[in-house]
Amino acid sequence: MNLILACDAAKVLNRDLIDREIKAAQFYLRAKKDCYFFGISAFVQQFLKQPVTQDHLNEAKRVLAARGERDLEFIKGWERIVKDHGGYLPISIRSVEEGLFVPGGEVMLTVECYSSDFIWLLYQLDSLLLRSIWYPSTMLTKMMGIREILDDWKSLSGHDEHKIVYDITGRACPSMSCELASSATKLAFPSFDSISADLFLEQYYERPLRFAPRRYLLEHNVIIGWQSEKDYLKYLEELPDYSDVICIIDTYNVWSCFSLLVCDDIKRLAREKNLTLYICPDSSESVTETIRVVKKMLELYGTKNQEGYKVLPKEYRVVQTGMTEVMASRLSLKCRQMGISSDNFAFMLEDSALQEEVSRNTYQFEYKMCAVKKEAWLNVSKHPGTDHETLSGLQFIGEQTIKYLDGNVINQNKFTQIDTNINNHKYIDV
Repeated sequence: MNLILACDAAKVLNRDLIDREIKAAQFYLRAKKDCYFFGISAFVQQFLKQPVTQDHLNEAKRVLAARGERDLEFIKGWERIVKDHGGYLPISIRSVEEGLFVPGGEVMLTVECYSSDFIWLLYQLDSLLLRSIWYPSTMLTKMMGIREILDDWKSLSGHDEHKIVYDITGRACPSMSCELASSATKLAFPSFDSISADLFLEQYYERPLRFAPRRYLLEHNVIIGWQSEKDYLKYLEELPDYSDVICIIDTYNVWSCFSLLVCDDIKRLAREKNLTLYICPDSSESVTETIRVVKKMLELYGTKNQEGYKVLPKEYRVVQTGMTEVMASRLSLKCRQMGISSDNFAFMLEDSALQEEVSRNTYQFEYKMCAVKKEAWLNVSKHPGTDHETLSGLQFIGEQTIKYLDGNVINQNKFTQIDTNINNHKYIDV
């Protein structure tokens, strides 16, 4: 990626408008609503660890020349960065620890520059930095919201770890965001099976690669290729032992497929091969449909656990698709009222969890200037009549640590620390 060109077009010319008396400046990034913080270590390593080179300059000159001579002036600042700083940005970034729950309005990170020649860098990083933080932080917060609902249900009715059985989040978001969404989900739900999350967390957070349980997906296109649902038994017999099998049951007729899978022959096969069959009415995200399926299965094979809630044998689970916080609440409430344990379910997040009002404004993220130094430090902020919450003045947080300083990557958060922060529901100390 060419960092020179990774900015909004307006930023190319905005450099001419910056007050030349500013000798140093500080920007802050925060969410105005309570939110988990995640993404800064990946941002620093993805975009700032590698220097800007002459090749980047040449490409930028070619692109900006097509926009006009004035845009080429923008390159001069980058030429100085390559010449005088080895291609590394002369800025510092400090942040709270990743995985912390940050109360709304508290600063998550600051970006500073102490050279009047490069103040424009703080403006240029705006879009790249914001989207590298707001999206994974928003996704982690939403996933943790779902997890908290399921944890409450589990504490009353069951024991099993929540299972997020299938990764199809990638088709709902742009390619650059796929690993961010999957990694945020993996932090909230460790059982989530995702290659993109495994690679991302290994590369940027030193999480060792781990083998996930085998999970076969008998999806619509596979079953369509069979041209008949009656081949279930044939293919299940061929699977290796100790496998998880997600069985989509509504490619053709839900209840005829249900009858094929939820029968004594299949149950016996699953027990012999130590299989778990995840029965999934995929095309309907309705909680009502999911409960109809689990009720019929409980009528056939249900028992009660020590908490007095109805449970299926280990050979069967039911998948609720399209999970959101609203859907998790509805499923939990209805099942508790009916005495159904959380252990009976697995979950498929799918596209809808990503599309449910997920934007920068979901938790109101902002990146703003708050202090400048001329002869002395001055507090600065905007003052619109509609927003009285903008911060002013130099921002310091006790738990802030330097993440990036003049080309050096420092104090990167590792997976183990983030995981500890999340699981301990750790807040920043304000």
